[in-house]
Amino acid sequence: MKFVKTSQPKLVGYSDSDWAMSNDRRSISGYAFKLCNESSLISWKSKKQTIVALSTCEAEYVALATATQEAKFLRQLLSDLMCLPCKSVCMYVDN
Repeated sequence: MKFVKTSQPKLVGYSDSDWAMSNDRRSISGYAFKLCNESSLISWKSKKQTIVALSTCEAEYVALATATQEAKFLRQLLSDLMCLPCKSVCMYVDN
């Protein structure tokens, strides 16, 4: 693991879902966030979705919506703590 100092944090997020792989056919959402490409994770979560997605695309959209909520929270938190506005969040989704 490599820790680097950055003057301007750039929030980077990853989102994914696992479509209908549990016994009750509900998909699993997951996300992870870093402060830059070289940093370690600062936030992550994996949770079963509350709805039954009818397609992989729908499961990915639900996972991305959950990740977007966390991205907005982290962006505001960084702004409050560091007094540096994080202008954009780079989100990577596999679908």
